[in-house]
Amino acid sequence: MYKLEPLSDKKSLELLWCGKAFFSGFGGCCTKEYEDVGLEMVRKCERLPLAIVALVVFYIANVKVHLNGQV
Repeated sequence: MYKLEPLSDKKSLELLWCGKAFFSGFGGCCTKEYEDVGLEMVRKCERLPLAIVALVVFYIANVKVHLNGQV
């Protein structure tokens, strides 16, 4: 069995904020004002890459629903 190592806080935030999901809203990087929120989110995912990506996909799906007025 392969044990997956968690990412560092910095790499986790890059995956969360600088990925394709949020690049347009944050100019390609995490802003300081969102850093604390982002750290809380990735720590709840135990800084595991797949869990962070799943969180981003869930977030994007919910934003699209809200933007389309389906709530």
